[in-house]
Amino acid sequence: MAKVAYNTLGKDVRNRLDNVVFSKWKHTSYIKPYIKPSNPNSPEQLKVRKAFSRLVKNWKEADNLLRATWDNHARGSNMTGYNAFIGANAALQKNGEPLELFKPLGEASLASFQTVKGSSAGEIKCLIKYPVSSNGKHLTIFTQTSVDGIATGSIARHDMNIISGDEYVLPGLEGGTKYFVYAVITNNRYQDASAISASIGAISEAA
Repeated sequence: MAKVAYNTLGKDVRNRLDNVVFSKWKHTSYIKPYIKPSNPNSPEQLKVRKAFSRLVKNWKEADNLLRATWDNHARGSNMTGYNAFIGANAALQKNGEPLELFKPLGEASLASFQTVKGSSAGEIKCLIKYPVSSNGKHLTIFTQTSVDGIATGSIARHDMNIISGDEYVLPGLEGGTKYFVYAVITNNRYQDASAISASIGAISEAA
């Protein structure tokens, strides 16, 4: 791929012309050869596109704090927070693994995070070990349903408030359904937080 100036074609060209693709990234224009996919509708290609579309939906629904962690992570690089989020999670999403939901922004991560079935229908129990600096911090947990091993639907937030123990129960889930579960530490209630840890993810089935 070459970086070029093509003023004669106009100030902002982003398209394909015969076997050449014109594109633009952060005010820099590029041209590269067009390569037709050998089988754009293969099962693998469809799986990749579904994973990508789900991640785009997650980003569109994301709140300001989640986006801020990725914008901060991408600062100084030639990526946006959006591109960093998609790039870090595309393979994870496609392979049915927990996402990197949050990058660290001023808080230490959990020492460990595990999930198991709860004791009552619709419950998941979270088993947590905290970093040394967790006094007065807040815990927030997120869930997303897993269908055929793939994260599906919107990500739900569960506010646990100030850390007070190493076991938390998530009630009100759909019994017998698998979930991707994520935990973060914040310096205040989630909606008021300015610092947050990297997320740690796990997969569990609700009782």
